[in-house]
Amino acid sequence: MMTIRSGLVVLVKALMLLLAFELIMRLIDVSTGTTVRWSFLAAGALVFIPLLLIYWSAEAIVDHMTPKSNEILVETPLKSDDLQAIVFSATGAYVLVTAIRETIYLMVFLFQTQPRALVVPIPIPAHLYLTPIANWLFGLYLLIGAPTLRRWLGNIRRAAPVPRPLEEE
Repeated sequence: MMTIRSGLVVLVKALMLLLAFELIMRLIDVSTGTTVRWSFLAAGALVFIPLLLIYWSAEAIVDHMTPKSNEILVETPLKSDDLQAIVFSATGAYVLVTAIRETIYLMVFLFQTQPRALVVPIPIPAHLYLTPIANWLFGLYLLIGAPTLRRWLGNIRRAAPVPRPLEEE
């Protein structure tokens, strides 16, 4: 029987394998062109280092993502706060995957426009660098379980219902 913690470890490792596969495909695409951009290949190779570190330390990362580091069996009743933390962490992992893709896209854009930028400065659209930054910050916040957001949602759930005034007939 798989525990929730083990499932999250598998999820993190699967996301890192997906990113590594996508990066390999992009590096193959760049290297098959007429001119090989060695700087992009070097930068792409450097991206593998964090992917490997996250892959190898997935269990420690999951310990920080979940509210408790002990094994929780699926049959045991989960508190809503624990379930919320897990959902926020999984969502944060997805947002971080998106942020990594956007960062890779930004690197590709910068490397493709670099030779022309030396002659004529090319303005970088704001969304190309602001979106990855926002996704990195939001994704990391969700990955650690979004503690402030969980407390706020818990307070809303536990709030007493507002009594309605009686309607006059």
